[in-house]
Amino acid sequence: MDSPTIIEMKGNHDYFITITLQSDPFIHSRKADQNTIAATWFIKAGRFQSQFEVTFEAYELVGLLDALQEVYQQVGKETEVQFALEWYLVLTFKLSKIGHLEVETEAWTSDVRLSSSMQADQSFLPFWIREVKNALQRFSLLD
Repeated sequence: MDSPTIIEMKGNHDYFITITLQSDPFIHSRKADQNTIAATWFIKAGRFQSQFEVTFEAYELVGLLDALQEVYQQVGKETEVQFALEWYLVLTFKLSKIGHLEVETEAWTSDVRLSSSMQADQSFLPFWIREVKNALQRFSLLD
């Protein structure tokens, strides 16, 4: 991969999640350790921010797309969808009937736990979905 692939999920005001994919998964490999993506997650919640390095299975990025699409399909209904990346990162998408969207992020290691939330609305979802789809297409993980 020539340059990192960046997924940006911007919320209201100064809140956002940026996922910088650092490595190209060997998607056709039969070796489990070659289907991984190294990435940097950067979360900004107002004056607070966190950044951490993660490694996850390539298929889990498809799981993020599935979660976002599930939330988008529920616009007009109250819904909650959770996406877990390995055991150390959970995104919870909470959509109200009127389109208010809250994204709660929880990340942890053996000794640190970070929580944040980001406010948005249903109109942000198509942009986030497109960001993830673009990354998946770059990695040839999407038909």
